[in-house]
Order: sequence, then structure tokens, then C-alpha cells
Amino acid sequence: MFRNYLATLIIMVASSAFAEVNFSGFGTFAGGVALNQNSLNSPNIHGYEETLSFSPNSFIGGQVFADIAGELDAVVQITADASTGWDSIDNLNFDLSWVFLNYRFNDNWSLQAGRQRMPHYAYSDCLDISYAYHWIQAPTQLYNAPFNSFNGISLLNDFEIANVSFSTQLLYGGEPDYEEDIGKQYSDIWGGKVIARYQWLTATAGYFEFREYSESKPGAPQPDAPPPPVKITEGVLKSWDAALTAEIDDWFIIAEITSVDLTNLGNQYGTLQPVMLSIVKNIGAISPHISFGYNRELYVNRQDSTSPFYIVGTRWDISNSTALKVEFSSEQDQNDTNYTIETALVAAFF
Repeated sequence: MFRNYLATLIIMVASSAFAEVNFSGFGTFAGGVALNQNSLNSPNIHGYEETLSFSPNSFIGGQVFADIAGELDAVVQITADASTGWDSIDNLNFDLSWVFLNYRFNDNWSLQAGRQRMPHYAYSDCLDISYAYHWIQAPTQLYNAPFNSFNGISLLNDFEIANVSFSTQLLYGGEPDYEEDIGKQYSDIWGGKVIARYQWLTATAGYFEFREYSESKPGAPQPDAPPPPVKITEGVLKSWDAALTAEIDDWFIIAEITSVDLTNLGNQYGTLQPVMLSIVKNIGAISPHISFGYNRELYVNRQDSTSPFYIVGTRWDISNSTALKVEFSSEQDQNDTNYTIETALVAAFF
């Protein structure tokens, strides 16, 4: 696959005697249990069931940064999780989030080529690094894009206007390797993102379009009958995200809304448009927080629906590289409500 060949090439280059190499690591050891899951139709939060499990959201990861030659850098980030258990090496699922070369034209402009994180959200760059934010994981009700990485190029620019600093990114690429088992691919991915920072306030906004192609495998053929045809679904999806964060004294607030328009795949798909507000209070090493929002499905099967969710938790910074987190979550749909208790030890070493 493209990403595997590219990773091998970059690791070989980064391992050369001419490269200054830095390693970093991160990980999450999480355990949780679902409460009052009354039916099979109950919403399932973070993959937990009614028995305590340490598998769905525990993982380890590492990043290699290599200063190859002057303005040329290489970055590789890989994670490994075991959603079916940690009892065997065969259960490990490896994912390459970043495998790219970065060329700096000057202090303001740079070009990245290779496998990169898709900047859908405010926390896209650190989506796998739980230590970087207050939740155990970024709320899946909001952070639910169909893919999180892509193969392609990005042009990045940093500049300042009237004491407001801006970071912009324009990109183009594809995700041909995603969900090969069900024949789903993404191509012609293009769009951009801008981040504006002024004192204690940060605003982000992004817009992207991409073509989705999927094939549904036919069922078993009937005797003396031709095989059923493969169903192909194809269309252009449109996605945008907007977030506003504020850091005032010991308070941190983030409001975010994201939207994925699926109507080009068929009128029954509609638009997914969740919204969330999260508030954090820092009290020394302890950071209690509350998040609430709505899963909004607009004109899905020609109907609109709104399902609330909330997260209440706390973070305890044990050291400058590790933290202990505890959360209580609730999510509701048209059929039922599910509650989950989760705790995690998270770490990041640079």
C-alpha cells in the first residue's frame, strides 16, 4: 500500500547519519462500563458494554521527527490498539496517522507531502493524544468524520495582522486505503482551514469536499439464479467545522459545530450536524469539566432528529507528562438512553 511504502522510505531516510532524529510517545490506558443498556438498540458510547473492559479505547503510539537537511523534515506517527483484547499480538491494529515530508520555504510558508492528519476539527492534530485535552477522548458524537487521515499535499502559511496571528492550510489528496473490507474509498479531497488567535481567544474554521465511493457486497446467490449485483454508492460530500475557544484565568471554554452533508449520496442520507459546548475549570492540578451538546440529523430519511448528550468528568495532572481522568457520559437516541463510566491513565513523553 502507498502509506506503507512511504513510511518505509521516510524511516530509512530519517535513520540516515545525516538526520537529527527525535522520538516521542503517548498512550491511553482506559477502562469503562456501560450502565442500564436496556436493549440492543441502546446507543453504545465509546464501544463499552455492560461488563468492564479495558480494550476499546486503550492504545499506544509513537512519533518520529527527523531534521533531514536544513529546511526538510520527516514525520512519522503510528498507533497500535487492541479493540478485541491485549492477550495476543495478533489483536493489535496498527494505524499510520502521519507519514509525510515537510519542506520549509521560510519562517511563514511550508509544504507537506505524504500521509497527514485531516484537519476536520479544532483538535485534529492531537486527536490521538489524550494528554493534550481534558476529555479521555474527543467526543465521538461531534468528532465523527468518515476518515481522519489522507494521502496528499498541504500548503501551510503563518502570518499576523493587527496583533491577530493566523495559521492557514490548503490541501488536496485522497484516502484510497480506508475501509477496504467494505470497499469504501475517498478521493478528490480538497479544502482548507484557518486558525485565528488573539490574546485569550482562538477561532477555527474549515471547509472540505471529497468524493465517496462504496460497494456493498452482495449476499449468497440463490440456486439456479444469477449472482446479485454489487450495489455502488457514489457522491460528493461537503463538510465544514467552526470552533471558538477561550482561556480566561482558570477557565477554558470551547464551542464547536461540525457538519457533513451526505445528500449527494441519496436523499435518504441527509446532513449530520452535531454541536457541543464544553467548560473546564482549572483548580491547581485538578480540572473538573462538563460538556453537553446535540446529535442533529437533518432530513435523514426525510426526517429531522435531535439527540442530546453530555459528559461530566475531571482530570488530575499527576505530573508534567501523565494525567488521570474520570468521566460519566450519557447519550440519547429515539429508542433509549445509555450511560457510561470511564477512567483512563494518559501519558505523553517528548
